[in-house]
This record gives sequence, C-alpha cells and structure tokens, in this order.
Amino acid sequence: MNSKRAAPQPDLARRDRRVARITGPTLLALAAVALLLFGVIGFGRTTPRFGEFTAVYTGGRVWLGGGNPYDAGQYAPAIRSFGVTSQPTPVFAYSPAAAPFAVAVATLPLSAARVVLLLANLLAVAALAWLMARFPWDAGPRTGPASALAPWLLASLMVGNPFTMKGIYLGQNTLLVAAALTGAWYLSRRGAWLAGGVLLGVCSVKPQVAVLPALWFALEGRWKQLGTAAAVVLLSAAYPLAVAGIGPTLGGWRNALAVYATLPPNLPGDAGVVGLPSLLVAWGLPAPSSLQALLGTVCLTGLLWLVRARFSPSDVFCVLIALPVVFVFGHPYDAVLLVPLLAALGLRLADRRALWPVGAALAVALILPDRLTARIGAPQGQWVTLAALPLVAWVLALGYRTAGRYGQNLVPADA
Repeated sequence: MNSKRAAPQPDLARRDRRVARITGPTLLALAAVALLLFGVIGFGRTTPRFGEFTAVYTGGRVWLGGGNPYDAGQYAPAIRSFGVTSQPTPVFAYSPAAAPFAVAVATLPLSAARVVLLLANLLAVAALAWLMARFPWDAGPRTGPASALAPWLLASLMVGNPFTMKGIYLGQNTLLVAAALTGAWYLSRRGAWLAGGVLLGVCSVKPQVAVLPALWFALEGRWKQLGTAAAVVLLSAAYPLAVAGIGPTLGGWRNALAVYATLPPNLPGDAGVVGLPSLLVAWGLPAPSSLQALLGTVCLTGLLWLVRARFSPSDVFCVLIALPVVFVFGHPYDAVLLVPLLAALGLRLADRRALWPVGAALAVALILPDRLTARIGAPQGQWVTLAALPLVAWVLALGYRTAGRYGQNLVPADA
C-alpha cells in the first residue's frame, strides 16, 4: 500500500472567485471610463451631439402645439428652427407610440431634454449590463462551468463597446428599446407577464426590433403579455390619434416611412447601413427588398421554433434580436443589439479553449470602432454585417450542440 498522500489540489473555484473580486470591478470601471470619455464627453468625435434626438424632440413640440409631425409642412420648419439643416427632406419616421416620450421631453428646454435623455440612456446601459451579467445563470447548459469572472466580463462588454458609446453620443433611443426588450424577455421567463408586457409595449417606439420576440411569445401562447403590450401601444398612440386624427396620423406615418427609406443615409449600399441587403447592393449583387428580408427572418424564426428543444431561451433571444439588424436593416448604433451574441458565444466556448482565438477574433471584428474600419477602407455598415453573419451561424450551431432541453427557467405560458 502506498503510504504517500496525494498533494492537495488547489481550490480552483475559490481562487477564481478571488480573482473575480478584483479583476471584475476593475474591468467594469475601465469600461465605464471609456463610456464617459467616448460616449458622454465625445472625445475625438466630430459629428453633432444628440443629432438623432432632435428629431424626437421636434416631433414632441409639434404634437404639443396640436399639430401633426408626419405632415412635412409642419415638421420641416420646426426642426430647422433648432438648427438642423443637414436633411434636405426632413421627415419624422417614429411610430405614433413614441408620443409619450417625445411629448414629455418636449415640455422641457432642448438642453434640459438632452440631459434627461442622457440619464435615461445611462440607466438603460446599467440595466443591460445587469441583465447581461445574468446570462451565465440563465443560458442553460454549457460546455463547461462558467467562471466567476464571466458576469463582470459580460457587463463590461455591454458598457464599453463602441455601439453603446455611439448611441449615447448621438442621443439614440436604441439603448432604451434594447433594455426594455431584454427586460421583457427576462421577465417572461419568470412569469411576470404584466411588467414584461409593459416593457414589450414600450418597444413599439422601434417596432421592427420587437417583431420577432413578439412572434416568439405568440408561438409560446403568452397572450397575457402580448395583450398587455397591445394595450400599452394603443395608450401610447392615443394622444397623436386624438390630436391629428387616425387617418392623418397613420397615413402620414406610412408616407413618412416611405420617404425615410429613400433618404441617402438609409439606402441599401450606403456606408452607414447594416444588413445583408445593403451588403449585397454594395457588392453589386441582387438583393431582397426590406419586406422580403423581413419575411425571411420570420421564416428563420419558424425554423428555430421547430427545433426549440435544442436551444436555451437566452440563445433564442440573442438570435431573435440580432436577425432584423443582420438580415433586414439597421445603422451602426443599432448594432448594440448584436452584443448579446458575444455573450452567448463566450458561454458556449467556455470549455473549448482551442476555439477561443477564433471567438476572440470574431468579437474584436464586430466591435471594431468605425475609425479603424475607415482606415482599412471598410464602411462600418458592411463591416458589421460581415462580422455578424458568422456570429449568428456559430451561436446557432454551438447552441444546438450543447443545450440539453429547452425551457430552463421557463414559466409556462400565462402562468
């Protein structure tokens, strides 16, 4: 009998927690500093700050005055009064459901409204960071145990990526919608259908982002949540419908969307347009229309539903919010909706160290700042699309192979 005792193995889990307690907050602090410098202060940026927000603010001012911002004759002189002259054809393309937010900020001076939006966006980033930190526990089975550092890494990634910074600087509302949509999904998995429905209804400010998650909720039979969301949408649109009338509001919005699609910054092939159709046009190849591309994502969602037993809810959500941006239409600031793909990919590669360099390369490619992509002659819209396509495919492939049963942390529909 061998009397020698085996040397005690180090407590790797305890060491991992010790490292995480120091390294995690440090990473998050560095990400917050980067957000402050390049998002809030705008260090090194040349484009006007809050340029996107002025459109929302102007729409609210027109509504407050009893007008209709979808009428170009009313909207154009209003937005030009705030010094916006870059658009040859000013158009208000936000949905009528954006009225509560637009009217609320329009009651303030423009400078104060910008501060309110900045604070709201920062709160949205904090919420997204917290929700991203929940992924290691909500993503279902993985190929290996998640490190104690994983939540800090994922939260830091959400705070410190270039898309978040750009959204903060430009005064975009994509961060608000992303936080609401992620919260709606998170709450739906826990049976909080009322709060989840309210958040889903808020996403009608950018309805194209919420279409596929809403479809998934319908397939799951979450009618209470969808009914709540529909009620929120109707209440949100009540003011503009009452002020301008149903026909002028809905008809004007439809016409505004048609004009918006023809503006140079939104045309397929433009350097600032993300999505497969734009990439194909830029390469001189036949491309589907936006409607055809959207129908394609609906079909992909249907296929994903048929094999849903192979995927965890978190994987499904990451793919659903990415599909409209990757396969239909978006701008670089909308690419913040692609960041959760990196979280899903990282968790699936937890015990596949041989693939870490490939995963890291894809992550770096996706979040490469536009200043660097411009230096190598790659328009950011096309670059983001090229980086996101393999990410979507790989997350689906890894999720299919590593997930056990669908339904982790899943409360039955309308429970």
